[in-house]
Amino acid sequence: MKTTRAAKRYAKALVDLSIQEKALDSVAADLQSLSAILAENESLVAVLEAPTVSNDKKRQILESLLPKAHALIGKLFALLEQNKRMALLGAIIPALQELVNTHQGEVVASVVTAVPLNDQLSKQILAKAQQLVGEAKVILKNQVNPEIQGGFVLRVGDLQYDASIQTQKNRLKQALINE
Repeated sequence: MKTTRAAKRYAKALVDLSIQEKALDSVAADLQSLSAILAENESLVAVLEAPTVSNDKKRQILESLLPKAHALIGKLFALLEQNKRMALLGAIIPALQELVNTHQGEVVASVVTAVPLNDQLSKQILAKAQQLVGEAKVILKNQVNPEIQGGFVLRVGDLQYDASIQTQKNRLKQALINE
């Protein structure tokens, strides 16, 4: 929990500075590039999380991955190195993206389904998410989890709309047990 809070604080500070310097898009794009690099390379993530690798070496690796990154990214890396918080980088990137989306009036809605969504279902769920958030633009992200058996679980911010078969079965089971 502390890691998440700390990551959110670093992300908020970076977003605030980026807005001041009118570089929010550039900073967000640089961190998205880094996120893609990290997602493709598990050994790199292992090196960045290894306590035996010095924070200075980690910063050098990160800077070599993004040689043309905005200066604020370099400052973030230096601050994380100085505070011995390089391991937070993986949590800072999604926290920053969430803040950027909020700043731009967008909300990310996560929908978990048993199978990938087709276009028609995607539009219907997007409409439901739009009802929940009102004015904001909704970006729909689909995750597949066969364990829910059918239906969907929609999460928008702190709200959750659970229409999964698994949950309905569990509710029915509880109702029968309680009778």
